[in-house]
Amino acid sequence: MTEQQGPEPTGWELLRGLNRIEERLTGMASSFVSQVAFEGEKSRVQDRFDGQGREIAELKKDRDEAATKAAAAEQRADEQRTRNRWQLIGLISSPFATAIVLFIVQGGLKP
Repeated sequence: MTEQQGPEPTGWELLRGLNRIEERLTGMASSFVSQVAFEGEKSRVQDRFDGQGREIAELKKDRDEAATKAAAAEQRADEQRTRNRWQLIGLISSPFATAIVLFIVQGGLKP
């Protein structure tokens, strides 16, 4: 058995339906961008990301160089403190060592 369908739409009804579809498509298309505009924006964003990547790499390099210089300066300061400490020990102990040597030379340790 065949199903009974309603009457065929008239030409004007078809035209109104097509006009509504066209209006909807136009509304949807207004939110889309052209391929050229998309590629241009994509290129601009990629260039910006690349530039920021280079800046980050330069900042990391500068940070690493500064850390290396700071570590070297800290090591030199530690070495200088060690030298100063030994010089101070020498300055304090030299009069005592001289006194002991003079005491021994003058015969202070006779049996």
